[in-house]
Amino acid sequence: MGNLIDDLLGFSRIGRAETHKTMVNLEQLVQEALSEVRQETDGRDVIWKVGVLPAWYGDRSMLRLALVNLISNAAKFTRTRPQAEIEIGCKEEKKIR
Repeated sequence: MGNLIDDLLGFSRIGRAETHKTMVNLEQLVQEALSEVRQETDGRDVIWKVGVLPAWYGDRSMLRLALVNLISNAAKFTRTRPQAEIEIGCKEEKKIR
């Protein structure tokens, strides 16, 4: 519960801050998020699969927070498995004309 409250407080601080939209290297951002989340998975058998990710236009700090939360949730929800496999990637969708 304490972690949830800390995360909500952190998010509220970011929500009040001005957004700074720039081109963001998602591959680099995912690696940063993984280095933070890997502390939670020490001692576990986790296979991390990271695919090719595009550069994306957005607020770097908010994208980082979203990635940390998503990856952390994936780690938490796979903790009962003897070996977890967590895949991070993107899917190219075809445009319909």
